[in-house]
Amino acid sequence: MTKKTSDKNKSDTSIVKIIKPDLSLIKSHGYFVGHDCHLPTERISPYKISSRGVRLKLFNLIAIHAGDIRARNMHRSYAALCAEKFRHHQHYPCTIHPYSKLRFYIELTFVILLIAASIIMAFHYSAKDPEGNIFIFHFALKYALAMFGKESASAQYYMMKKQLETYMVQRNFPPRIKSKILKFYAIRFQSKYFEESRMLDCVSGQLREDILMHTGRQLVRELDFLKQLPSSLLVQIAVKLRFVIYIAGDIIFKINTVGDCLYFIDKGTVAIYSDSAKEICHLEDGDYFGEIALVMKHHFRTASVVAVTNCELFRLDREHFETTIAHYPTVYNSIKEVAMGRFERTRVLDEHYKAELRLAGLKDKL
Repeated sequence: MTKKTSDKNKSDTSIVKIIKPDLSLIKSHGYFVGHDCHLPTERISPYKISSRGVRLKLFNLIAIHAGDIRARNMHRSYAALCAEKFRHHQHYPCTIHPYSKLRFYIELTFVILLIAASIIMAFHYSAKDPEGNIFIFHFALKYALAMFGKESASAQYYMMKKQLETYMVQRNFPPRIKSKILKFYAIRFQSKYFEESRMLDCVSGQLREDILMHTGRQLVRELDFLKQLPSSLLVQIAVKLRFVIYIAGDIIFKINTVGDCLYFIDKGTVAIYSDSAKEICHLEDGDYFGEIALVMKHHFRTASVVAVTNCELFRLDREHFETTIAHYPTVYNSIKEVAMGRFERTRVLDEHYKAELRLAGLKDKL
């Protein structure tokens, strides 16, 4: 009995060792911080840069750098970042990008020289000019009031953030939840407080439709299978879309749960995982997912989806999907065809991965 138990434990341990990911395969691709990515680079980005060797190193020095926080704020997915880098290489190969490493080093050098020059000049400056000081103070005060006055969006965001921090302290939120909440508000408002619903209530008719279609929902027009729909129906879909945000690392939905909505990616990157936790692919700006559960009879999710980066998504609930898109057989069949293709591909890759695990387990036993 003891021998059987020990053999079983040994077998379980060997399987655990196999399932544990090989650290040599984990890649960040310079953008996915904290994400253990097992996909090869060619499957992450379709953009290929032809330069090699020294030319590639020099170009990487002047090209957009993923480590720059400004680049991350502007290009919120790896696809957008690669597209910008490819555009730079194709059209402006000798131009220094404003978010490049070289630009940062140049600016840092100028700042150091400016500080050093100010310190050196301080020992040689003796003239007093009170009128000049008053003039400078006057314009500095006007600038500060314009930027941080009570009516500015930045000031309102700052006040809201402080109220939120006070609330979290009173409720004794753990640091992890505090950090996620603050990240959520930073992504949602981009350090500028505004109420979209109040703004939309002030307009009507064609202007309201134009605003709705422009504020991220233009991706509805760009999807191939939705181009067949009339403009009036696209506007109806845009009105029904609900804006949602997921922080990097959040599970958007799990496999074998009931699927009640379809997601469109406005900005960000998500990873698709099979039943055996194999990473199938990444989806990025302009892609959509979650449609399989809406077109299949069992209505269950066939994969798990995790936010690789901070994601801004638009959600279309099942009831709105059925009252709009489902009434157009051509469009519905296009979605179903894509959904079934994704389902089959995920199933095949998952079966191959499970077979590899079983084979590796048998070899380890022998």
